Amino acid sequence: MPNADTLDRAAQRLQKLIGMATVSWWGDKFSLRINLGGSMMRHDDSAESLAQRVEQTLDQCQNQEEGRLLVP
Repeated sequence: MPNADTLDRAAQRLQKLIGMATVSWWGDKFSLRINLGGSMMRHDDSAESLAQRVEQTLDQCQNQEEGRLLVP
């Protein structure tokens, strides 16, 4: 059964994979960094409450420094 630790590990793997990638632009190479946010469904969640919590998490990620993980 998935849990918050599973979600966190998956986010860390994605962040690591994306961090290893580079983009070439006019002869320059740029590394990629992303912010990841996620949330687990709770027993009392509706589709709306889950979507609202995920949106809040993503908003928090945008206010963090680059390359951060946030899985409340």
